[in-house]
Amino acid sequence: MDNYSIVLDVWEGQLEINEAELTGNVVGLIVRLNDMNGGHHKDTGFDKQWEEAKNFSPAPYFVYNPWVSGQDNYAWLRASIPSCPAVFIDTEVRKTSLSVSLYGAEYNKFIKLCRSNWKTIIYTGAGFLDALAPWPKDVDYWWAAYPWSMYPNPGIKVTWEQLRTMLDKLVWPPYNSAVSPGLVGMWQCSGDRITVPGSIRPMDISVFKGTQAEYRAWLGYDGQPPALTWEQSITKWARGLGYSGPEPT
Repeated sequence: MDNYSIVLDVWEGQLEINEAELTGNVVGLIVRLNDMNGGHHKDTGFDKQWEEAKNFSPAPYFVYNPWVSGQDNYAWLRASIPSCPAVFIDTEVRKTSLSVSLYGAEYNKFIKLCRSNWKTIIYTGAGFLDALAPWPKDVDYWWAAYPWSMYPNPGIKVTWEQLRTMLDKLVWPPYNSAVSPGLVGMWQCSGDRITVPGSIRPMDISVFKGTQAEYRAWLGYDGQPPALTWEQSITKWARGLGYSGPEPT
């Protein structure tokens, strides 16, 4: 694979990261905002890591909690997220007592609310697609799929040159991307099995098909507002005709 950029996601379990070791090799850091075990609470390392990630086009990732409503998930996110143009929604938690359709209904309400404020990108993989329905189709996906070549023995330490040798052998798009509900914009090609320079713990490795500038633009760091929902687009058009009713929620 050519013309790609490396993106890492981090959480409190990564402990201390030396961002200087990432400079020139990593274009983006995605920082976990919350842990949902026992109810929503902020990742203990978020504030520090968010500040340290400012030179890497940072974006938070939010773990969706099916034990509460879509509205409640959104309320916590809206109250806790720092100023940023984009948010990744980590969607990989099952609740077996929740029907697929009810999970999907609450989740879609949540995604609709998110899209009114941020570029919203869904993180999931093929193994979770049966947990809810329908999946949003008009959003980008951060797709988790792990080819064997990127899944070495746990904790393997690599240099940047060694990592790029591994990534160069990948083929875009991801091998199972055809089952993704929406466009795959980024590929998490390795679970937390690889330790890169600057980290003492294994990290997830993702690739974005494009340059650093294109990655920033994809997140909205080029100053573009988040895409309007269909309802917002209709309301904007109607206001041009003199409509003065309420904004859609």
